[in-house]
Amino acid sequence: MDERAKPITEMIKDRILRGWHAMRVLRAVFAVIFVFAAISSNEPVAWFAAAFFGIQAVFNIGCCGVDECQPSPSRRTNETGTEPIVYEEIR
Repeated sequence: MDERAKPITEMIKDRILRGWHAMRVLRAVFAVIFVFAAISSNEPVAWFAAAFFGIQAVFNIGCCGVDECQPSPSRRTNETGTEPIVYEEIR
């Protein structure tokens, strides 16, 4: 199915449930830790940090926007990973 043809609820569900990687899990763990800290000490900064990391984890938003901080998969052209260099003699 085309990405544009999906209903908005399906797109949001896919965005939240798919693509979990180590950084996303780490952000979720930080959010939970800050929630416990906010509950125990009632600190507004801890609530803000919990919301910040929680939103980043749930919606997969990094420091530079959506999926910008993740490395792109490598696209190798041949088995060795390098292209042959062609030299031209200049006189």
